[in-house]
Amino acid sequence: MSGKKRAGATVYRVWLNDEEQPIYAFKFVRSDVLGFVELEDFAFAEEGSVIVNPSEEKLRNELKGVRRTYIPFGRIARIDEVSSDEVIGHQGESVVMFPVPPKRPTKGRREKAPDGEEP
Repeated sequence: MSGKKRAGATVYRVWLNDEEQPIYAFKFVRSDVLGFVELEDFAFAEEGSVIVNPSEEKLRNELKGVRRTYIPFGRIARIDEVSSDEVIGHQGESVVMFPVPPKRPTKGRREKAPDGEEP
């Protein structure tokens, strides 16, 4: 996370249209600029974390040095209020298991139930 780690604090997860990575921010308010919202105090996983997410790194670089960003309402797909613990835990959402073909039964042979009895 950027700044000091705030365990259990409220964080806003903002999903933008056509983006695969949400933006996490501690502050989310309606802007004085008509049709926009403001996000500031961005949150990211710790820099030294073992898992590297290229999408998050790209977003971190885009927002480097940005104090506040204004996003038009039309770009926002969804806003979630989550705990700051989610910021670190969200990286696991990208992990996908490779598809495994279903096990085919052998012809003419019945398999035994796990307890050893015939089915």
